[in-house]
Amino acid sequence: MAKKKVASKSAKIPAARFPKHPDGYAILNSLVGHVAVLDSDGTILFTNEPWNQFARGNGVPSLRTVGPGANYLDICRRAVSDGVPGAQIILSGIQAVLEGKRIRFSIEYPCDLPTGPRWFKMNVASLVGTKGGALTSHLDITKQKQVEALLRLQEQEVKTLLDNSPDAIMRIDREFRYKYVNSATARVAALPPEAFLGKTPREVGLPENLCDLWMRRLEGVFDSGLPQIIEFSFPSAEGGTIWEERAIPEFAADGTVQSLLVIARDISERRQLERASETHAAEFRALAARLLTVQEEERRRVSRELHDNLVQQLASLAFDIGGLVAETPSRNRARIRLQALQARVVKVSEEARHIAYELHPSVVDDLGLVISLKSLCDEFAAEQDIIVEFKDDSLPLTIPLEVASGLYRIAQESLQNIAEHAHAKHVTVQLVTRERDVRLSIGDDGVGFDPIAVKGKGRLGLVSMEERAQLLGAKISIESKLGHGARITVIVSLL
Repeated sequence: MAKKKVASKSAKIPAARFPKHPDGYAILNSLVGHVAVLDSDGTILFTNEPWNQFARGNGVPSLRTVGPGANYLDICRRAVSDGVPGAQIILSGIQAVLEGKRIRFSIEYPCDLPTGPRWFKMNVASLVGTKGGALTSHLDITKQKQVEALLRLQEQEVKTLLDNSPDAIMRIDREFRYKYVNSATARVAALPPEAFLGKTPREVGLPENLCDLWMRRLEGVFDSGLPQIIEFSFPSAEGGTIWEERAIPEFAADGTVQSLLVIARDISERRQLERASETHAAEFRALAARLLTVQEEERRRVSRELHDNLVQQLASLAFDIGGLVAETPSRNRARIRLQALQARVVKVSEEARHIAYELHPSVVDDLGLVISLKSLCDEFAAEQDIIVEFKDDSLPLTIPLEVASGLYRIAQESLQNIAEHAHAKHVTVQLVTRERDVRLSIGDDGVGFDPIAVKGKGRLGLVSMEERAQLLGAKISIESKLGHGARITVIVSLL
């Protein structure tokens, strides 16, 4: 005779008895998530109203396929066989909870629905007081995912912006530990970004003198709540660099400074430009003073030339002509005296022409730049006993008078510098004209010089040439090296 089976106290709770509390169904129906209660074998015992509304709203033909009486594990197995992404993970997680191997299981997964793609978060938890039963909930997190995606995009945009900034940007907390550094900070320190996080400047291994400066100045920002600007030198592979650092306080809700945003910029080039500007300003002041001196000297020289030569000779001529008129000599004697007077007038005229030429080379106006430069080279070679080679690689081109005069003066100044300082044996002067520009080049094989060293040391000739080139809108290059001669090149655009 067969024994009668006795029901165990831990036997499965039937659907009709779940939940025991009379208001249990109402509680589950009030939840936002899609809730289902599973028996130990995966049978769906209950689905709440949000679950049912979701099923109807997304075109599920029969609630029985996913509602009470259906087997949730079978539904997952069909999804696995259909190749639904993540279905196998969900199936394994639910089985582990139903078999008592896990207390809970959670997963986020995408779902393509007739109404469009959605994201859900699934939570599976074992039911206390049951044997293998489980409570599942599905929460629509599509909006959350969209917000997260937007935040990630914005975070990536900010990261890209910060990492491509030439400035070194970092965030430091009240313990002077780095909370964030951008790529520029890591690059300057020659360390990976992760080497900074959670560490102080000393722990990172930055120079001790800078650590003392930073700690002292940044502590003042934490105490005062006022931004500060710090300037310091930082060693690099290319040499010392100068940095300007701005420390900006970031306040907590209670008004205290909780961290600092520090933005550092390499101002080495700016400082170099400022020093160069100061040097150039000093040079131009010296040039202006020298030009005034030279102008006064030139005026005195012209005055002496006029007074000592022309004025006296003209006075002498006037006196002799007056004597000739008063004496009324014989015709023969008068002719001889007039011839002598004529010679003296010619001499006075030549001296007047020489003074006028020094004031302005009219040969450029009369004969043009090419012939004027050749004549200048021939005269220089004869006076200085130096070989001067003039090359004219020119196409027929009309050069404006102001350009021609400026280039002629630069050539004059350059040859004068060669005569005074170069000790050269050979000089080359080359003029090249093309459709759009004129190029003048003067080179020598002399002792050479250091262009940087001579700046601001009274070398008026170099500064004068640069000034003339600037007035012409020309580019001028002065190349020289001690013991290897020098070359000056001027290029004037005619456009």
